[in-house]
Amino acid sequence: MVVSLIHPNTCGFAKVIAWQLEKSTASTAIRSDGESLPKFRSRISKLHYENFIEAFSECKENYSISFATFQKRFQDLHTKFVKWNSRKINERVKYLATFETEKWKKLPSSKKAEHSLQECRGCSHSYSYEQSLFPVKSKQFNNCQDKNNFVTATQTANDVGESKAKVKCKKREVTKAARELYAQINLQFQKICQVPLAQALVSVPELQLQQKKSKTEMKKEKRDCYRKVKARIEEEWKETDILRCFGNRQSLKSRQKDRLAQAFEPRLSPEHSQVPEIKRSPVGIFDKMAWDKDALKSEVESYENGKFVNWSQLAKDYNVTNTKGKIAANGGQIVKEWLKSVDSNDTTPIQMIHAFDERRGEA
Repeated sequence: MVVSLIHPNTCGFAKVIAWQLEKSTASTAIRSDGESLPKFRSRISKLHYENFIEAFSECKENYSISFATFQKRFQDLHTKFVKWNSRKINERVKYLATFETEKWKKLPSSKKAEHSLQECRGCSHSYSYEQSLFPVKSKQFNNCQDKNNFVTATQTANDVGESKAKVKCKKREVTKAARELYAQINLQFQKICQVPLAQALVSVPELQLQQKKSKTEMKKEKRDCYRKVKARIEEEWKETDILRCFGNRQSLKSRQKDRLAQAFEPRLSPEHSQVPEIKRSPVGIFDKMAWDKDALKSEVESYENGKFVNWSQLAKDYNVTNTKGKIAANGGQIVKEWLKSVDSNDTTPIQMIHAFDERRGEA
């Protein structure tokens, strides 16, 4: 790779420091007696090169350059600074002030590591505008200057600002022009700042812009709003529930109905329903069924653990009837449910007996 000190992507600190070190080295060097002028100039060039390498000693790998190359390429850089356009002297002052030696010394080590002699990412990211001020007239580097992100974005904005509309634009035309302008500037802005231009514009309070929220964020915000309203209403109810119940001669039953009707929770929620849950037998009321219950219970308790029982046959033997007094078709189910209801001990034979299907026969 050919090293050039006037390339647009060359580190700005390297350009300015090399220029400043040339003047300081020449002013402090003293010509010894009997030293010829060529040897004196050669010694100044070597001191200049050594001071340059020492200035970037913290990241010498990024600024490695041979003495011969430095001496040869510095002449072009010297010419650029000397022949800087006098009508753009303010740009020259700003460029030198941005990349001066003191600014480089104050940079932290982490920032210095981002810079390099060629293709300097640190300058491209943090000093794009200042890098664009350096004069480049060579056709060899014109395309490189056009690729500068800040220059491209600034030129696009200037072109739009200088153009004057002869007639009033329609809303559709305005929207189209704004979209095209945003598309061009956003690409350059995102390369420089690593964030979209729209996100940056939202943070500018003068524009009064808001970023559109996603569907998930909108649902979450709506849900949070409902929760806050619900909590506020419930707090008000807690403070006035006694007054609303006993202050208007309302009965407790009527008050319970109103409370359930106004509650946010389900109507039959066990936390808010004061009506006890009634467990009903799936086979009916056993008191309305007639059979010798004591004898049936005694027989079942006499069974050994693991004995297989034909519950339907057992129900027929004891003439188990339903609530209408007829022989129950589901007698086996009635017997099992009744034994479960009268015996609460899970370790008794009543709970350990397993029924079997007549169609399969006994095991």
